[in-house]
Amino acid sequence: NIIKAVSAEVSGKGLYIELRGGAEELFVAIGVLAERYNISMFKIDPDTAQVRPIMGEIPEAEPRIPDLKYSELICLTGGNIGVKTDSILVNEFVEDTISRMWAQYSGELGAFNVSCFKLSQIVCANNISTEMYGFRTKLAQIPDLSKKDVIIINNFVEQLSTLGIIELKRNDRMIVDFMFKNRTDMELISKSGLLLELFAEISAKRSGAFSDICRGVMLDWDGDLTENGMVSGTNNEVDLILVKGFKVFYASCKSG
Repeated sequence: NIIKAVSAEVSGKGLYIELRGGAEELFVAIGVLAERYNISMFKIDPDTAQVRPIMGEIPEAEPRIPDLKYSELICLTGGNIGVKTDSILVNEFVEDTISRMWAQYSGELGAFNVSCFKLSQIVCANNISTEMYGFRTKLAQIPDLSKKDVIIINNFVEQLSTLGIIELKRNDRMIVDFMFKNRTDMELISKSGLLLELFAEISAKRSGAFSDICRGVMLDWDGDLTENGMVSGTNNEVDLILVKGFKVFYASCKSG
């Protein structure tokens, strides 16, 4: 039905269709299509990207393999793209920040995540700073903050100041007063596990091994996307999607 509906529009062009099923049903379908519509059939190996004719004459020039995007492959497998899980876009400035932070914390990601969580309590607490991305908080006002937690926060903001992530104005057992340089840095520190996800994305891009990469996205598998792109029903939050040829890989980043 698909071939019949679009045959007039794709005459002389390549048409890529994903056929699934058992081996017998698949070859029957290929034979019927080839005979009924007088078309040449090719098999694309998803691992090597080699194109081999299944039947008929070998074409003068091999068909060009399309560069599929992650969104197209998700649609081919019956999914829909939902909202991004954060707003960070990787550029040279973000790469520089991630490189400096990875050099500092890659050996202790568990402790780093704990520190991020503790600091996020300040970010979410009563903010009396008038500066954008600025936070001045009395530690005594944060519920269930132990003396150990205060030490963790004091040490962490000192480290972030040394790394150039924040501008530190006051840091003691009473008040922590600091300002993030930008929204990206604030989001990076406020979400545990994001450092590893970003480092994995940057490493994948630098490797040159993948044709398309997407990080931090919600996938909907039963068509229950809301108007604003939120997902309900059967869904997955995927840390990293990697595409190579006609294969899509889903990576989960766990940092303890």
